[in-house]
Amino acid sequence: MPRPNLSSSFIFAKEDKFFLYPNSYNYYNNYYRDTFQHGGISLEEIVCPVIRLRTR
Repeated sequence: MPRPNLSSSFIFAKEDKFFLYPNSYNYYNNYYRDTFQHGGISLEEIVCPVIRLRTR
């Protein structure tokens, strides 16, 4: 996981929940409401099964 700092442009969330700072609560609540945020690439998305068939 990347180390967060003041200029980080990412947010960590699970399911339909997300973390908001109290000072900009309404802005980010409206910004992320009803959106789909992709969490990265899973192993199933990058592994492509390959089969090699040979005749006898």
